[in-house]
This record gives sequence, C-alpha cells and structure tokens, in this order.
Amino acid sequence: MTTPPASRPLRSRFALGALVGVFLAGCTGEPAPERGGVEKPLRAADDGQPAETTAESTPAPEGVSGVVSEPEPAGGEPEPSESLPTFGVAFTPPAGWRAEPALPRIGFVGRWLPGNDDPDDWSQFAIDLNPLVGSAEERAQRYRQAIARFERLGYRRSDFELDGVEAVRLDAPPLPPGAERRPVPSPILMTRRSRILYRTLYLLNDPEQTAEVDQLIEDWRWIEPTPVVEHLGLSEPQSLFEGLGTIRVPAISRVDAEFKSEDAIGFTAYDYSKLQDAILLVCERDLKPDPPALSEHVISYSESIEDRAGLDRPIAFDRAEGRQDLYTSESIEGQFEVDGRTVSRLCRYAVWRPKTGAIIRVQAVINNEVFSTKEQLAAAVRAVDAVFKSCSRGRGDGVD
Repeated sequence: MTTPPASRPLRSRFALGALVGVFLAGCTGEPAPERGGVEKPLRAADDGQPAETTAESTPAPEGVSGVVSEPEPAGGEPEPSESLPTFGVAFTPPAGWRAEPALPRIGFVGRWLPGNDDPDDWSQFAIDLNPLVGSAEERAQRYRQAIARFERLGYRRSDFELDGVEAVRLDAPPLPPGAERRPVPSPILMTRRSRILYRTLYLLNDPEQTAEVDQLIEDWRWIEPTPVVEHLGLSEPQSLFEGLGTIRVPAISRVDAEFKSEDAIGFTAYDYSKLQDAILLVCERDLKPDPPALSEHVISYSESIEDRAGLDRPIAFDRAEGRQDLYTSESIEGQFEVDGRTVSRLCRYAVWRPKTGAIIRVQAVINNEVFSTKEQLAAAVRAVDAVFKSCSRGRGDGVD
C-alpha cells in the first residue's frame, strides 16, 4: 500500500483532514472516545435497528489498513472484496480505487482514492464511525440532528436500506447556472447500527457520475464486529523513513496521523467491541546517534524510560536471538490518566540499528482492558514480539 503521489494538489487540499470538518459539522453527538477511553462493548442492534449478522473473518489478513481480502465463494454472488472485521463492515470499492493508509483520528475506518494520476481529480470517499451516547431517545435525537444539519444546507434527503438497515442519503443541491464548479461533499450516507453512527462521505470529480456510490450501496454488508485479538496476523513489510528499514505490524493496524512526522510514525489497532485502542506502536528515528555503540544507546533509552515511567530501576533489555542489530525489553506496566481515571497498560520497547548512523526506537503499548484475559494478553505480547523481530533492512510497501 502506498501513499498518494505528491503531484496531486487537489487531493492534498481536500485530503482526509478536510473531510473531518465536514463529518464533525454533521455530528452533534459526543466525539469519538479518547485513547483507552470508553469500555462499553458493542451490543446487538437496538433502538429498532435490525440485529447484526455474522460473517467469518479471514484468519490471515494482509495490508496495513485493516482491510482483509475475502475469497469469492464457489457459485452465487461474489463477496465484498474488502472486509474490516473489527469495524463490522465489508464492501467493494470502485474498481481501481485504493485505500489511503494515514488516518487522523480513531473514528475513521479509512479513505479510498482512484488509481489514476490526474492531478485535478479530487474524487475520494471516506468512512467514519462515532459512538452515539446517552439514552435510546438521546441517541435517536443525535442521529436526527446529524441529518438535519445537512438538510438545512439544502441537501436533498432520500431514505433507503443499507444491507437491511434503515439509512439516509443526502445529496448536495445543484450549483446555480454559471457557478464555478467546486468540490462539494456529496452524497453523504448515514445510518446507525447498535450504538454507532456510520457515515460515508464522497467527493466526486463529476457529481453526476454516482455509479460508484450505487455500487457500494449494493455491495455493502454488515458483519459481526470481532475483537482485535482474533486478528493479530502481521502485514506485509512496511517501509519506514524513506526506506531506512521495514517493519511488519498487525495487519488490521492503520497509520495514525497523530504520530506521523518526519522522525516518527505510529500504527494503531483499534477494537470497536471495546471502543478502545488495542495496540499502539510508535517508531522514532535518530539520524545522528551518539555514542556509536548500540549497547550504549540501549542504556540511554532504558534510563530515559525509567525517568518517564517513574521506575525504581532501569528497564532490562536483551539482545534479540540471532540479531546483532536489535535489543528488546522486558514488559512493564505503565500508568496513564484516561478520562479522569488511572489505568495500567503493558509496555514493551525495542532499539534497532538498521544501518550505521541510524537508530530506530519502537514502543508498544498493549491495552490490558481490551486483552483482558491471560490468554489474550499473552497473544498480544507474542504479536508485539513478532513485530520487533520483523524489523529488517529491506524495502517494503511505503507508508512514509
């Protein structure tokens, strides 16, 4: 999976950050929970919504966006080409469209772009989820308000069913004759299922060409949201810092734009059955390491963790088996303030030298409220260890 070429100015201007504002403008409910926040699990659909259906997830997902490719069954209609089991949705994007990996906040499932290289084509669509909080009537009221916000802007409402669930389509009013053509978010699809508001927003280069929208509606399937612990298989190698090295992360993880900068990149695996982060991985690079010995970098990093975490001793690191360029740490429990309460998270660290003159530090935070049993926590630790051991000097799919 690759990021969009820099030669697409309009796509950059109307990137996912711009869509965030439109989504938030149409949502009067509570924002998505902060990291490690709400513990309320998803339940079967309520408030008059149909119950959720069940679908099996692919055991070995591929790709960093959380998209799991489903095989076409023998006979009958083909299954949706992309399944996102931890979000409870499956669909088929337009032919040739691809997922954009970098996401700015937890509630976004993803954004999809055409595969062409036209710098003036701003076409794209994004899918967003937000919890609806409060009583059943309050949730219903927030849903109505989200729709009414766009109706007041002149959007035309039409009701339909999205795989058996009542939904609303909002189409922008046509531009007046002679008006300058500009990208207008349209159509916008909204529905609520259980306690979650699902929204899909389009920017179309030609607003009259809505065949892609109709096809997505036809192919959309609800599936049972499944916990992250069932989807810890690793992705293909992902390129770090302009080819400095590669790393494999849980395939359902997505690049977290909150941690994406020139010298850092984060990957988040989010669990909507708990409405919390499940695993957070942050990679940081140091291009001017001093002193030169890798072991001295490890000691320095261990001491900095001791200071930040308030430990009474430096954290222990060991050289990874069969590796001269990688040290990994023991597990420690870190204390964090979340929504006014103190929570514990299991933390592990790695120090890796992909080449002379470069150090990459990797921090993993495992949410032991998501992985709540000993077996689940052990599976998460094994997945993180596999991530550390996957660090390689080769080149992979770019996420820089």
